Amino acid sequence: MHVINTGQPCAIANFGIPGEGRNPAQSGAVTRPPSGGVAQVKAHRAVYTPMPGFEGEDYFEYEAHALGPSGNTLLLRVRVRVSVKAP
Repeated sequence: MHVINTGQPCAIANFGIPGEGRNPAQSGAVTRPPSGGVAQVKAHRAVYTPMPGFEGEDYFEYEAHALGPSGNTLLLRVRVRVSVKAP
């Protein structure tokens, strides 16, 4: 995920197995928080908000609970590159 740090959150969709729109993750939880921002799992999305002024690489880990054919919990790691747009 690449983020321009405007202070606003960005999100990616969560899917089960198979990873498709018909199989969204229903819930989840952050298992390892990022160091340069805040991460949350909301319904079908993982949301990341960088701290003001943060620039660089960050990552967080979370588990997603999907209904798909396997019904398993998926463990995911998201790498985030945060840059600051010049004024």
